[in-house]
Amino acid sequence: MGPPTRTPVEFVCQICDPIVIFHIWIPRAVEPRLQRSAKTRPVVVITGARQTGNTSTFLRLFPKHAFVSLDHPTEAEQAEKEPGTFPSVATLFV
Repeated sequence: MGPPTRTPVEFVCQICDPIVIFHIWIPRAVEPRLQRSAKTRPVVVITGARQTGNTSTFLRLFPKHAFVSLDHPTEAEQAEKEPGTFPSVATLFV
């Protein structure tokens, strides 16, 4: 795992001079495995505790893939009640 990636973003404030804010990405050990799995499987599921980077990791690794969050009660209910049709009728967030 390499050092965190730093991407400078300029923030302009009307009362002060422009400042630079760094968004730091902390690479996850699971990233290479997710990328390998995605090449051979139609669906990749990332689960874990809330606010730990699950969604950010997915969006960073797979920016052009469809994304469904089961945090939304309607999506979670649909997946539970009709798992066979869930991916085709779910609202996909891209």
